[in-house]
Amino acid sequence: MILAASPALLSVTSVIGMLIFLTVFLGVVFWVATRSRRQVNDWSRLPLDDK
Repeated sequence: MILAASPALLSVTSVIGMLIFLTVFLGVVFWVATRSRRQVNDWSRLPLDDK
């Protein structure tokens, strides 16, 4: 039995999805912003290192 999704259910799930996305996005931005300059420079050289 396939149930049709009501507009109210779609609205609630889209809001929940957006809140999850924003939480993860802001968490990653905060995490990156709190890293030291030296660590970020080390990350930027990773693709060029031949180790």
